[in-house]
Amino acid sequence: MVWNQTGCELIIKTNVKNIGTVPAQDVVVDAKIVAIKRGVRDYTISDAIDEPPSKAMGQLLFPNAEFAPNRKLKLTRQEANDVAVGKEVTIYVVVMVRYRSGPRSARTIRFYDLKKMPDEPGIDYLVPVTIGYNVPKDTLFLNHHWMPSYAD
Repeated sequence: MVWNQTGCELIIKTNVKNIGTVPAQDVVVDAKIVAIKRGVRDYTISDAIDEPPSKAMGQLLFPNAEFAPNRKLKLTRQEANDVAVGKEVTIYVVVMVRYRSGPRSARTIRFYDLKKMPDEPGIDYLVPVTIGYNVPKDTLFLNHHWMPSYAD
């Protein structure tokens, strides 16, 4: 995760597999980085469902087939500053897989809480990301958020 004057960028790698028994059509992976202020209003599954789909061309994914698209996510410095507590910011990464199964549209949503390893000795828990502090990939963690995944 690299910060500059305008904000930060994060590249996420996804792996999508069709575990169903019929082909998934028009499979598109959308991802979003969301900075929130705890206690004011969380970003919810309803918010994710309401996100407009990307204009990307979908994949055809046969049963047991998989693909692994990467996404570059950007968070502006202003978005981070608006919700920061001191220099710490709470960041979610939301990944939504949209697809069709026959005539029916479906989606699977995963929420992740972005944390980092602590810099200080003696702290044995993950800590929030700090604005302006680059986080090497080996110290950055996407923890599955408490909110369950959603599929329909």
